[in-house]
Amino acid sequence: MNELSATGFAYVAGLFDGEGYIRFSYKRKDRPKEKVGQFHTEFYVTVTNKNKPVLLYLKEVFGGSIFASWVEKNHVYFWKLTRGPAFPFLRHIRPYLKIKREQADLVLKNQRLISNFAAGRRGRTPEEKERLTALDRKIRAYTKRGGTRLGDIGK
Repeated sequence: MNELSATGFAYVAGLFDGEGYIRFSYKRKDRPKEKVGQFHTEFYVTVTNKNKPVLLYLKEVFGGSIFASWVEKNHVYFWKLTRGPAFPFLRHIRPYLKIKREQADLVLKNQRLISNFAAGRRGRTPEEKERLTALDRKIRAYTKRGGTRLGDIGK
């Protein structure tokens, strides 16, 4: 990842601003075989594009996986980077982000809480659960309102 120049990181940030998605969720597990009341933390970043070579470039530089799907009769590809590797990816492109900067800041600020795998074994404290629930609401709010206000883009 470090071999990328500032221009390269800026390009990836622009691509991510336009075609990327930050997924964070803290919710009750829905599967019937799992214990009722257990919560699941999900975090990943994706970029969606019809141009597979662009996503192959992201995979080559940052790792992750590529999936193909049909969306509204169009064949599209998804590049996905999960948990651990997603944090350094966001940290590297963060200075160049415009639209998704606030979302990236929220996730990076809460990295330790999100990636606390030991909490899965010991259970999360009530304070951690409250913070994760609030973070889930904040991240979802960005998706609902369409990201940053247009007037903030040039800043």
